[in-house]
Amino acid sequence: MFDKLAEGIPLHEAARFFINLRSFEKTADEAAPGPVDQHAPDETGQLEGEFAVPVEQVLAHMAKQVQLELKAQYAYMVYANSLRDMAHHSIAAEFEQHADDETEHADFLLRRMGVLGGPISVPDIPAPMAATDATEIVRAMVRMEQDGIQAWRDLRKLVGDENPMKFKIEEYLTKEQEHLDELWALMPHEANQAVLSAHAGQPMSAEQPAAPPSAPETSPS
Repeated sequence: MFDKLAEGIPLHEAARFFINLRSFEKTADEAAPGPVDQHAPDETGQLEGEFAVPVEQVLAHMAKQVQLELKAQYAYMVYANSLRDMAHHSIAAEFEQHADDETEHADFLLRRMGVLGGPISVPDIPAPMAATDATEIVRAMVRMEQDGIQAWRDLRKLVGDENPMKFKIEEYLTKEQEHLDELWALMPHEANQAVLSAHAGQPMSAEQPAAPPSAPETSPS
């Protein structure tokens, strides 16, 4: 090529040759394989946080907890439409909001179960008892919320302190406590009178929900 340049090849043809040569070198560099990623996806669970117990135990508990969440959601929706008279208008909307929260909790548990254990098996969801009396219905939901709170507490222990799931569990545990407080606010005082007057330290029966803390008595002035 250089000999031909000396013999008088036009300058523009020589320039085109060198431009094409540079383009070829650039294309070859882009086509060359880059460095190989030596870091395969982590399969140990350390990056997302290990559990305090074997994952199989966590999954078994989560399956039962999904049942509790969907059982509460089912009951809230049934009772929201079972209430009559003034109770329907004052309580139904709150029950529907509680039902949405319980569905969110179940969705979270199901997503985690699907990632951690593959196929999901959840126990059958029992139907709520038939009732139209507002006090009876609220009492039944108090018991369900108390069961839900205990389940979230147990799951928090199984997860441990190193797994980021703990933050979502604590958030939902707080929401369940809010549900319980709202239910207690709906209960007439006389409905809890037998519980409030129980002897200190006497264990509660399985059919009787625990009472909220009573206000301290004040002496007359």
